Amino acid sequence: EKELLGGSTWSNLLLARMIDDFLLVTTDADEVEKFLTIMHKGNDKLGVEINPEKTKASIAVRTLLSNDNGEIAIDADVDFFPWCGMLFDTCNAEVRLDYSRFWDGTARDNLTVDRIGDLAFQMKGFVRPRCLAILFDCSLKTQAINFYQLVVLAAVKFVEYLRDCHDKFAELSPIAKNLDFLLLLIQESLVFAYNLIRRRLT
Repeated sequence: EKELLGGSTWSNLLLARMIDDFLLVTTDADEVEKFLTIMHKGNDKLGVEINPEKTKASIAVRTLLSNDNGEIAIDADVDFFPWCGMLFDTCNAEVRLDYSRFWDGTARDNLTVDRIGDLAFQMKGFVRPRCLAILFDCSLKTQAINFYQLVVLAAVKFVEYLRDCHDKFAELSPIAKNLDFLLLLIQESLVFAYNLIRRRLT
């Protein structure tokens, strides 16, 4: 990591890595350009080389490429900085999830319907991955947005699950249409999400 930072001190920046995705957080524009130049040159020892076309920065920068001494310009993405499925607000460092990947209908992917008895378990599974402390250690406005988005996605998955129950198991259709039962499951999943978020924040 120190090689990727080019001898920079740790006092003014944070470098995070998720598999092959790197994130540098700093208030020093020079450090940004230095880091991106090093990354674009690549590092055979560390096996690191990045694709300039996939590089994003919250400020407009130019980096030097060692192979042809050319320059590559990176436009600023100043509102919400995307990284590993999250959106970082560059003004206050608050975090939201990037739900754009669900716009093409992928919210129903990976749903497995075996029996209606799994529904309560599935409902908790719809909300659990998005009850992250990083999404709720923020302003009330962002908390509300994150919780609302969490609930909307869970609702979409819930409806798709019920639709599959109806299509695959005719004998379960009356249960899947039992409003009192479904409302109870919704209430339980909301309480579960709320309590899980509180535990993860403490």
